[in-house]
This record gives sequence, C-alpha cells and structure tokens, in this order.
Amino acid sequence: MKGLLKFLRVLLGLAVTAGVVFLIVYFIRHSKPVIYDLRAYLEYSVSGYDGEAVLEASLNKNNLAEDILPQLKKKDRTAYEDLSSAIDSGRSGDFIDQLYQMTVSKTENLENGDKVKVSFSYDNELLADYGIEFTGDEETIEIKDLKEIQPIDLFEDFTLDFSGISPYMSTDERVFRQVGDAYVVCTVSPSDHLKSGETVTATVDLEESELPEGTKPQKDSISVTVSEADSFVMKSAELSDKDIKRIKKQCETVLKKENAFSDYDVYPEEDGSASFWIDKSSVSVKKIRFTGETALYTDDGTLDGTAVIDEETPNLLALYYECDVKNDSEIDAYGGNQYHVYGVVLVSHMIRTLDGNLTFEIEARQPYENAYHLYASKETLQKNLNKYIRTFEGKLKEERN
Repeated sequence: MKGLLKFLRVLLGLAVTAGVVFLIVYFIRHSKPVIYDLRAYLEYSVSGYDGEAVLEASLNKNNLAEDILPQLKKKDRTAYEDLSSAIDSGRSGDFIDQLYQMTVSKTENLENGDKVKVSFSYDNELLADYGIEFTGDEETIEIKDLKEIQPIDLFEDFTLDFSGISPYMSTDERVFRQVGDAYVVCTVSPSDHLKSGETVTATVDLEESELPEGTKPQKDSISVTVSEADSFVMKSAELSDKDIKRIKKQCETVLKKENAFSDYDVYPEEDGSASFWIDKSSVSVKKIRFTGETALYTDDGTLDGTAVIDEETPNLLALYYECDVKNDSEIDAYGGNQYHVYGVVLVSHMIRTLDGNLTFEIEARQPYENAYHLYASKETLQKNLNKYIRTFEGKLKEERN
C-alpha cells in the first residue's frame, strides 16, 4: 500500500510539471508581440544648397536587428539562428529587408520649406510569428537651413574672334576660359559660314566646366554679334552704278592689252588656221555688258546657269563682251581679216571692304577646257559655258561626297 501511494505521488508530480511546462510554452507563444517604431531607426542627411539639395534616408538595420533578436530567440529558433549568423557576417540588412518597405517622396532638387514624406509598409500578421510588431507608418522631414546658391557671371568680358570674309566667316567652335575660380567651357553655334551682323550663341557646357561649390551660372548662354568685316558681293543689287562703271572700265583695259588674245582661237574653227598671235592681232572693244538677270554668287555653286563658285574662294562670271578682232595671218579661213567675236570676262573675289570700297580681279582668259577660244556667236559661247559648268558641278559633287 505504501508503494502504491509513493507511485501515485510521483505520477502526480510529473503531471504538475508537464502542466507548468505547457503553460509556459503556451504563454510564450500567445504573449503580446513587442512593438518597434520604425521611425526611431530612421536616419537621414541633407546636403547641397537651396534648390539643389539632396536627401539620403535609410533605416539603421543593424540596430533593428540587434533589438529584435531576443524576440526571435523566444518565438522562432530558425529565424533567430539565421539573423544571428547574418549579424556576425555583417549582412543583417538582408534579413531586415524582408520585414518592411520604405519609400521617400522626394530626394533631389530640394529647397528650404520642402516637406519630404518617408513612408513604411509592413505586415504585422506575418511579423507576429517572430513575436514582434512594427509601428510608425510615416515620418515628415522638413528641409531648412540650406544655404543659397550664389550666381556667377560666366560671360564676364566674353568676346569671340571672327575671321574670314562675310558670309564665310568663322570662329572657334569651343571656347575655354577662366572666370575667377571657375573653369568654363563654351560651345559656339553656328561657328562657320557666318555673315557680318548676324548672331551666334555661346552656351556653357556644364559637364565640362568646373564651377566653385555653391555657385551656378547667372545665365547659361549669350548671343554674340558677328563683327563687321569685308564681305563678298552676293547680289548684283549690291553694286552701285559707280561700281559697274569701274568694273566695265577695268574689263576694257584688260581686253585692250596687246597680248589679251594671245594664242586664242575662234571657235568653232574650220581648219585651225584662224589663230591670233600677239604680233599680228589687235582688238577693238565694241560692247561690254552684264549678263541678263545676273544674280552673282549663289549657295548652290552656280550663277544664273553661267557661273562657277568655290565657296571659300568665290569666282564670278560677270561680263559678256563683244569685239572685232583683226588677224593679219596670211592664211585666212574665214575669208577676211576682221571678225566679230564673243567672250566672257571672269571677275573674281568681288569684295566690299569695310571702308566701302570694292575690290575685284579681272581675268580675260577663262579657266575652261576650251580656255583659249573666242566664239563666233553668243549661242556657241553659252553652250560651251554650260557644258563646263556641268562638268565642274559634277567634280564638286564628287569632292563633297
């Protein structure tokens, strides 16, 4: 009987112990979670100047991991071991990142008075398995005490050097200059094929420039007027009556020179015997006149179908002339010794200088494949000019391609 009572007492003790253990486990598993306010772990910094400041915000994940670790030990042994290992290896953030999400309303171009909202999102039902709960859905950060950006004039005493003859002047495409403590790089557009009096724009290249901290350009660009310079005559309307009279007079002077038609042939020749030589020829100029509808230089490289222009060194076929040429040759293919012929005088580099004067060059011999021919008719002359122009334009096109 005593043995039975002893056994019963042992059994009762075991039952009590088991019940206590059960209650302890049940209490632990069903106890209220520990609350953590995420705002307490928020860290941020604001750098820069008013209007251009930058906000960097983050959660102190290491501190949060250390704080929740004891709860994980009570609630989830596996999670506890994982987080412990992560803390030891410096990767606690990998574990914490799974527990929440953070968004920031604005991080750049901040100015005094801005209010930035930092929002947190999380699932407390899932966090309950770890014995924890988060609070603190939103934190507002007010931007203040930012220093003002100081504007600086990067175009102080800014000038451009232009060279060439209008409308083919040019300037530097990129300009490098020092303005106080600032190193400034500017791009200029357009920088070539410029005309006196037009404007170009110089723009600060902020990526290439180096400005002192806390400064910004007072303005990003500036307009510059192309300086006055000598200019090519581009339209016949730019020539005064005085200019035309002077050109005609100089053409006559050139054509009346004793050797003006040395080695010239009348084209087309019948048998090659009507050559004019310096010691047997004389010339009497009957008429010198401008071609009809003369437009002088044009951008596409032609002059009214009868001109050739090189953009950098423009030439102009300005004048037709008619004259009687005397030939004292013993052999006369044309049945006489005086002929009415046609030609074209080449006027090159017609430039109006700054002082208003007109400069130009006169060539009696045209640089054509049939350069040393006079023409029996104006129609024949025009035909051959057009043929040469087509050839010239074809070569020019090949060079450009």
